[in-house]
Amino acid sequence: MARRDMSTAAPDSDRDAQRDYRNGAVKRGFGKGEVRRANGRKSSVKDADADADGDEEDEEDEEDEDDQGEGSPRGKKRARANTTGDSVPGGSQVPQRVQVKTQPRDTDGYIPGSIVRIQLENFVTYDYVEFRPGPYLNMILGPNGTGKSSIACAICIGLNFPAKTLGRANDVHHFVKNTAEKGYVELELKGPKGRPNIIIRRNLTANSKSTTFTINDKSASGREVSEQVEKLNVQVGNKCTFLPQDKVSEFARMTSQELLKETQKAAGNENLTRWHEILISSGKDLREIQMSLDSDKATLKTAEDRNAALERDVERFRERLKLEQEQTLLEVLIPVQQYREMRVRYREIKKAQRVAVRKLQEQKEKNAPALQFKEELDMRYTKTNRLRDAAKSRMQEKMKALKNKQGANTRLEARAEDLQGELKSLKKEEKARQKKIVDTTADMEKYSAEVETLRLVELEDDDLIREELQQINNERQGVRKRVNDIQSKLIGNADRYGAQKNLIGQANMEMVKLDDVGHRRMQALQQFNVDHHDAVLWLRANKSRFKMEVFEPLFISISVKEPRKHATAMEGLISSDRLKTFVAQCQEDYDTFNRCVNDEGCLGRKANINTWFRTVNPDRMPQPPMSHDELRGLGFHGYALEFLEFPEGLRPFLTHELQLHRAAIGPSNVNVNKAMDLVTRGPGAQFVAGSTLNIVKKSAYGKRAAFNSTRDLRPAKTFVDTAVDPTLKQRWETQKRDAARQIALIEEEDAELKEQEKEVDKEDKGFRERTASCTKRRTTIQNHKAKLMRAEENLKKAERQYKTALNAPSVDEKSEGIKRELGEVVRKRKAVAYEYAHLAREILTENVEASRLALKALQIKANGIALEETIKKKQAKYNAALQEFQRINDEFDKCKTDSTEHLKLYKQVVESLVSPIKEMYEELELPRQRHDTAMDAAQKAGQPEPAPPEGMDTRSSQQMQNDVDAVVAKLELSANTNKGVLDQYNRRKEEIDNLSQTIDEKERRIARVEREIGNAKENWLPALKNLVSSIGQKFSAAFDRIGCAGEVRIGEHEDFDKWTIDILVKFRDSEKMQLLTAQRQSGGERALTTILYLLSLTEEARAPFSLVDEINQGMDARAERMVHNSMVQATCQEDSAQYFLITPKLLTDLDYHKRMKVLCVNNGEWLPDEKETGVKFGSLMGLIDGFVKARAASSQ
Repeated sequence: MARRDMSTAAPDSDRDAQRDYRNGAVKRGFGKGEVRRANGRKSSVKDADADADGDEEDEEDEEDEDDQGEGSPRGKKRARANTTGDSVPGGSQVPQRVQVKTQPRDTDGYIPGSIVRIQLENFVTYDYVEFRPGPYLNMILGPNGTGKSSIACAICIGLNFPAKTLGRANDVHHFVKNTAEKGYVELELKGPKGRPNIIIRRNLTANSKSTTFTINDKSASGREVSEQVEKLNVQVGNKCTFLPQDKVSEFARMTSQELLKETQKAAGNENLTRWHEILISSGKDLREIQMSLDSDKATLKTAEDRNAALERDVERFRERLKLEQEQTLLEVLIPVQQYREMRVRYREIKKAQRVAVRKLQEQKEKNAPALQFKEELDMRYTKTNRLRDAAKSRMQEKMKALKNKQGANTRLEARAEDLQGELKSLKKEEKARQKKIVDTTADMEKYSAEVETLRLVELEDDDLIREELQQINNERQGVRKRVNDIQSKLIGNADRYGAQKNLIGQANMEMVKLDDVGHRRMQALQQFNVDHHDAVLWLRANKSRFKMEVFEPLFISISVKEPRKHATAMEGLISSDRLKTFVAQCQEDYDTFNRCVNDEGCLGRKANINTWFRTVNPDRMPQPPMSHDELRGLGFHGYALEFLEFPEGLRPFLTHELQLHRAAIGPSNVNVNKAMDLVTRGPGAQFVAGSTLNIVKKSAYGKRAAFNSTRDLRPAKTFVDTAVDPTLKQRWETQKRDAARQIALIEEEDAELKEQEKEVDKEDKGFRERTASCTKRRTTIQNHKAKLMRAEENLKKAERQYKTALNAPSVDEKSEGIKRELGEVVRKRKAVAYEYAHLAREILTENVEASRLALKALQIKANGIALEETIKKKQAKYNAALQEFQRINDEFDKCKTDSTEHLKLYKQVVESLVSPIKEMYEELELPRQRHDTAMDAAQKAGQPEPAPPEGMDTRSSQQMQNDVDAVVAKLELSANTNKGVLDQYNRRKEEIDNLSQTIDEKERRIARVEREIGNAKENWLPALKNLVSSIGQKFSAAFDRIGCAGEVRIGEHEDFDKWTIDILVKFRDSEKMQLLTAQRQSGGERALTTILYLLSLTEEARAPFSLVDEINQGMDARAERMVHNSMVQATCQEDSAQYFLITPKLLTDLDYHKRMKVLCVNNGEWLPDEKETGVKFGSLMGLIDGFVKARAASSQ
């Protein structure tokens, strides 16, 4: 088994430690390693250490305050560049280093979080290896392919940082050595001062992406490992502290914003990142709140304007509402007052009624005796009349019976006369019968002869004719089939012809739509915002509602001249909200549109449609910021309004609202600075230079300095009227041609079919003629049969009539029957006459009795009349009293009923009251209720009525009715305003109040966020400037030492997320200072700049260790030597953190420091096995001892 070890080459003072190592003790700077390779390649790692370990400080001061770097180096050094960017020679010196805050160094020289030991097994090229890096600079040397970069991979993966940080494999299982099933990475990190070290092991499996961790031999999760690493401020993911080989080129590709963020994480005040994040998030919040605030203010202004337009209507409505409330209150008070007046009247009538009742009773008692005698006479008169009526009733009943007998006699007499008439008519009937017999005999002879004649006629056989017809139809079937086939084809052709015509019509319609720009824009608007699309359709259908034209959104109503040249600029100058805005030309139309579409929901749903109207004064319109000569002089094409085609009515909106007459449009080579100077002569403006929108404003504070905000414009979508898709047009044209060709073929086929139809019709004509002949012969047969059937039926009818007349009864029999019935009638008439005479005698007797009773009743009536004369005199007084009583009583009843009805109405009206009428009524009734209570108390006490209190309503109901009439007259004179106006006004006023509160809250939030930004900026900016100043001084000094120029500076921006650290370099005297990019400088220049920046950052770093891998590739010897010496100087100072430099080569005669440690990777395929040779090839001291022993043995 091949082995490779990493060990240190140490001075004699460390020999004892080396002996301890060989005896099994583990001390700093010594280790062993082992590697297995599938191809049998053997390798070993030797480390050469120059760390004497004896002069280190035992204690380090702990720093509790944030470190502050010195000020900007520009005041202490030569100028970095003149106005043309050329380097200016001058002296420079490394500024005094300022210690940044790290965890305190322990007595062994390691800072907490530094790597004390690394152990790998089956990791990439290593079978097994263990080595101990020093606390300062560790230079790892070895040829290419020996596994130097694998050490960087092990550090990254072992501390649970993502594998993609390395720029190699993305999955950790790919780092397991070939042919091995599993492996591990073990890292021992220095623990905080006074605490044990932290040993983290990550176990890997070749065939699984999952891994396991242990911390100090205890199972742990990846999160726990990350938490431990974060506590120690290890920053493997930061390119400023950990730059593996495959990520070196990416450092120059980092944006300036990323460089700032990574630098803050790696160095300077530990709160820099937190402060910056606060500024970024707060700045974003501030912009969002400010945008929302501006939108809310615009909405508030619109709502206030719309409410201001409604105030007159609202005031009229409120005045009318006040009158209506007054009318309602009076209509409530009138029934209440009427009830009170009726109640007073009721009490007065009730007293009068009681007096009338007493007088009527007294008069009634005086008239009682005469009235009683009158009642007796009336009873006797009634009884006599009843007896007389009974006698008259009996007489009337017998009179009725007498009339019945008289009627019976009359009926019997009439029957006798009828019988005698029947006897006379019998002779006439006999003559008629004989005549009937003769007539029917003649009819029978006539019909019988007709039947015989018809039966003698010979007819064709109908069955034969049917068979002949069937034969003809059979012969005709083939012809009919051909006819039907031809007709079916003609019908099918007609359907095909119509379908092809429809295809041509469809193609014509679609081609018209393709050529219609308005149609395409409406489709685009529907996709953009369906509410505004539907509002356009509603406006087009309701133009009659508006006094003047209401313009559709700019999306549809305007077009751009030369759209390919100016469309992008136009869309950048006009926001999407303005593109959707409907523009009215008068206040009335503006209100009508808003009411219908936004308030009343005429679209069938709630919508929020943008609308605009202003009364624009042309004299107060801001003028363009530049004249046309100035525009042309700067290279502008002109103002945006000049490149639009629009209705004249849209001009106020485009100028007053969008300021398009002041927005210049030009190419990208416009002199922006000169344009800013000209624009800022006025209040500022916008202009477009190429694809960039420039918004020039003046500050509202101080000296009102001008500033320019820029925004890249997106390619135009709305105003670019894209050409018609040729494939679509070709498809519809092809459809038309194909359909026309099909129609021509159908017409040719129809002509051929019609010729065939004529030939077949000629052939079919003979069959039709034969069929008609057979049909005619059959009709003749059927008519003859029908005639014979009618003759036979007439013959049978005549025979029946003959038999009936022949069998009729004789005259003698009928005569005997009539005579018998006539004798019976005579006998009945005799009995009726006897009963009639008896009834007449009884009627006479009853008439005498009735006359006697009538005389008696007459006598009684006379006596009563005489008594009535006496009673009348007495009754006159009674009747007068009764009449008076009835009058008063009727009045009392009516008053009582009316009072009850008024009371019900009063209660109903009062109970139905609602606010505010209820409160107004209760306020008016309070004095009345107190007065009523005082009145009741005075009546009970027998005291005079108290006077009405002040404030009591003493009007009568009539006076109140007059007041109602006056209020109604006022209402008729006032305009009737829609109640919806008040609801709309109040609803919008509530929205205004809510929006005002929202605006106040957002302004308070803005103030709070601005305070947060100010506080964070007060901490962040000085600390950042100190850090960048310190880095810049070191960076510039390093470049000065190699005869080049370099500068690090802060790039400020209003958006804190866009603040930058810009690295500017100059490698040749003829060049200007240029920004470091991934494209501008060569690979060696980028590598040199990268390592010098990282070195400048080293002294400010907070991370416990840093690593760079093969950063010197591409450098020339001079630059590489300078970089090496600078690195040794920067990383071997007493307070420097641990640093790893991995490189495949070194120059000779480089600077060396006693604190640095050199680790040599001894790697090869032919290293002998240590077990076989007994030689530790991984230990340089072991090799020296072996050599010494071998030389001594050979000398002996």
